[in-house]
Amino acid sequence: IITCGLVTFACSQLGLQSKNDETGISSIPDCQANYTKEGNWFAGRVYKTWVKYENLDFKKGFDAALTAIQAHRDRAASTIISSDRQSGMIRAEMASEAEQQALVPVEIRLVKEKTSVTVHISSIASKASDPASFCNFFGEFEKQVKRANPPAPPKQIVAPPKKPPEQEK
Repeated sequence: IITCGLVTFACSQLGLQSKNDETGISSIPDCQANYTKEGNWFAGRVYKTWVKYENLDFKKGFDAALTAIQAHRDRAASTIISSDRQSGMIRAEMASEAEQQALVPVEIRLVKEKTSVTVHISSIASKASDPASFCNFFGEFEKQVKRANPPAPPKQIVAPPKKPPEQEK
C-alpha cells in the first residue's frame, strides 16, 4: 500500500507527457547552473549566466535574441538600446521578474564557436540578482529559435515543359 501511494504521488508530481511534444532540452537547468555573481558591493556586482546551443547559426541566434527581447516587451516593459551583429552584442533594458515596472539594464553577447553559439547575459543591477529574470529570457530565446527554423517543405522536382517539335515550313 505504501509503495502504491508513493508511485501515485510521484506520477502526480511529474505529470504525464504527450508523445507529440517536441523533444528538446530546456536551457533553464544550464542557465541556473551557470549563474554567477561576481565582484563585490564596493567595486560593483555583476550578475551573469550563459547557455551553449549546439548547431545554431549565429545570424539566426542573433535575430532570435532581438525577437526574444521584443516579445518580452509585449508582456512587460522592455527596450533594445543598441545592437551590433558584428560583435554579437545587444544592450537592452528588460523588466525584472520581481518588479515588472523596474527596468534592468542587460548585455546579451553571442559568441560563435565552430558548430555552436554561446549566449551570455549579464547585468550590474541588483534587481538582476534573481536567476529567474535571466532564465526566462532563454526560454523565450528558444521559442524564437524554433520559430525561425520551420521544418523544410519537401522539395518537388518540376520537369521543364517540353516544346512541341517545330514543323517544317
